[in-house]
Amino acid sequence: MLRNYLKGAVGDQINVLMAAAAMNFKRVMNFWRTEAINNWKLVYNFTIYGIHFLLPKRKLTF
Repeated sequence: MLRNYLKGAVGDQINVLMAAAAMNFKRVMNFWRTEAINNWKLVYNFTIYGIHFLLPKRKLTF
């Protein structure tokens, strides 16, 4: 918000709207990133659980 390359009062208004839109876009992108990470962790844990369920570790007896 320190630099405003747009001229006049309308330029000030446009600058404020663009800064607010950029901030909201950044917040949405960060939310999507955290949700994507959480979903990939869920898929990974489900896969590991499935592997251990299908191929359990067997104790060797002699």
